[in-house]
Amino acid sequence: MSKKVILGITAFNHDASACLILNDKIVAFSEEERFNHVKHTGNFPTGAINYCLQKGKISSQDITDVTFYFNPLRCFKSYLKHSNPLFWLKDPSVFKRKRFYYELVWLLSFTNKIRSIKRILKKDHLKIHPVDHHLAHAWYGYYASNFNNCVVISNDSVGEDICSLALRFSRSKKRLLVEKVFEQKDPHSIGYLYGAITELLGYKRGSDDGKIMALAGFGKERYLKYFLNSVEFLDNGKFKLKDNLVLERSFQPKGQRLTDEFIKKFGPFRKSNESFKQQHYDLVYALQRIVEKIICRQVASIKDQNVVLTGGVGQNSVANGKISNLFPKKKIFIPPIPNDAGCSLGSALYFYYQVNNCLPNFTESAFLGENFSKNEVKTILKNNQIKYREINNPTEFVAKVLAQGKVIAVFRREMECGPRALGHRSILANPEKKQMKDHLNNCIKYRENFRPYGGIILDKDVKRVLDYKNEYIGGKYMSFVYKVKPKWRPKMRALTHVDNTCRIQILKKNEDPFIESIIQSFAKITGIPIILNTSFNLRGYPICRTPREALSTFYASGLDYLLLDENILVSK
Repeated sequence: MSKKVILGITAFNHDASACLILNDKIVAFSEEERFNHVKHTGNFPTGAINYCLQKGKISSQDITDVTFYFNPLRCFKSYLKHSNPLFWLKDPSVFKRKRFYYELVWLLSFTNKIRSIKRILKKDHLKIHPVDHHLAHAWYGYYASNFNNCVVISNDSVGEDICSLALRFSRSKKRLLVEKVFEQKDPHSIGYLYGAITELLGYKRGSDDGKIMALAGFGKERYLKYFLNSVEFLDNGKFKLKDNLVLERSFQPKGQRLTDEFIKKFGPFRKSNESFKQQHYDLVYALQRIVEKIICRQVASIKDQNVVLTGGVGQNSVANGKISNLFPKKKIFIPPIPNDAGCSLGSALYFYYQVNNCLPNFTESAFLGENFSKNEVKTILKNNQIKYREINNPTEFVAKVLAQGKVIAVFRREMECGPRALGHRSILANPEKKQMKDHLNNCIKYRENFRPYGGIILDKDVKRVLDYKNEYIGGKYMSFVYKVKPKWRPKMRALTHVDNTCRIQILKKNEDPFIESIIQSFAKITGIPIILNTSFNLRGYPICRTPREALSTFYASGLDYLLLDENILVSK
């Protein structure tokens, strides 16, 4: 097998990350935001790389190959196609276009940054392998699904010149066949459109798009017809955005992403301190519905049973839930790291396959983050003179205090990878009373009041609690939203959004015995087979990585308890 030591990198844009493939195995992965505490950071992932090397027990000098999640050569070819300086013979105005200069400067700067990786890692003869952005998304999505055969659909803002890509993976005993199903090119991008409207409403694209998705629940159909008339639906799941929506990439300020016609109709740009108007809600409602329609048409064009949705748009859990129900005989899978952070893994896996003609044995990529031993936790507590006690039957204790309306954070095992907390770095609460959502938003998370929360449920209870129509029960990465059945809404007020939906993590038996036991004990006490789960962090900060960060977050918030390493309890 391969003697190569492969370091995968995402950097210099957003969601920076690093992964390590060593001895034919994925041994480590982390987002850089967990180290520099800047959410969605694009900085070079120094902290994540050091963690990967430490876990692999190697140094940077042992690395043989670096893969990068973006291919500037392909982007440069697209630039020449759209901004070729020879065009002045036909149209001298090309030199007046801001895109001509801004994109060229950006490309040169980005290429220079990629070259700087050798200098940063202090290895001049290191081989750097750029991988097309959507190939990185697709190869990670395929690997994470553990399907033998499937179609992977990757949608995001833009990667080089591609905005959407669908690949069919077919595995036999001797080979893996990969064929292109369809692709969409810039500027016909639902991710680009979503990001542009996110900015119109006063938020930051690439990090606050989930807030926009939540706002859609307050909207009405007023602008839906406008959006339907602004998209041309083509065969095989493809589409075109008409000229009244977005402009081609310009590398300009946010106002340049949307057309003057669109801004005149829906603007001006909302300031961050301004209140939302019904027009804002209605706009996002129409945006969300058109995105759902486009993705549904993409999936409908695929005859395969197994479908993977990835890329930044793969984080749209509302769309994912509707697609799951609309195609009840398909297995719809969302990887735990669908955003660009997962591309460090995808680029490394793609290169590994080119070298070895196979993929590494399957590794659960949702929990490749750092783990801290009981002794490390106790040492930190003692050095900081923090009182604690070790408890017996911790799952029963957690269920009991949740039933009493207390809020507890758990910090255990390997850190989650990706945007969702999955029970390792989580805040748990009772979902029954509506006041719990306000308490979490105002006193613990310190975030906007309209933001909803997710929950964890066991697979055996899914269909009696939620409007879940798919034949295959799954969704352990909290990537799907479903309607809550009327009978259960009074029992899930803190979880149920204004449109009667709930984002959910579904656990199968023995996937996480600790959380499973908490849910079972909580159900015995309250009759409610679901608990509220949100990420262990404060607004503006990433999920806690270390015990020190967990303690700092605990004392800076209104949390009642902190459970470390499953049985070490800290209280106020």
